[in-house]
Amino acid sequence: MRPMRMPNGMPSTTGSYFDWLQDEINRLFEPESAELGPGLLDRPAAPRVDIMEYDDRFELLCDLPGVSENQIELTLANNVLTLKGEKKPPVGEAEQQKKNRKLYRDEIWYGNLQRTVSLPQGIDAEKVSATCKDGVLTVTVPKRDEAKQRRIDIKSS
Repeated sequence: MRPMRMPNGMPSTTGSYFDWLQDEINRLFEPESAELGPGLLDRPAAPRVDIMEYDDRFELLCDLPGVSENQIELTLANNVLTLKGEKKPPVGEAEQQKKNRKLYRDEIWYGNLQRTVSLPQGIDAEKVSATCKDGVLTVTVPKRDEAKQRRIDIKSS
């Protein structure tokens, strides 16, 4: 009998999706199992964001420590802001040093990241700007004039 393929492309020894799911959950708590191949949660990391609304704009802040602006791609289409990037490991360590070292602790994450945020109607997509300083990406999304809140004076009659 040919082994059944699970959603991650790996063969199943039992043919049960429940067994496969249990194996994937177990992998979350067993760091040494990361070498076994792709798993259920293998996808680009989704960095956390703060989104603030002001009278004239929205601002999105995203912590991206260790990611430079040339490693970030930011797109806006149909009021959906998409951030893609990659956090690369530091360069400069000689290959020989890597072979001779013993890794004591390995907690820093490296790899691809992606985050998609839907923005409300009334933004001015042509005037969106972004800056990256000290590992914090700031995206400024201005509102169109008709979307800005304005005060209406009430006159007595």
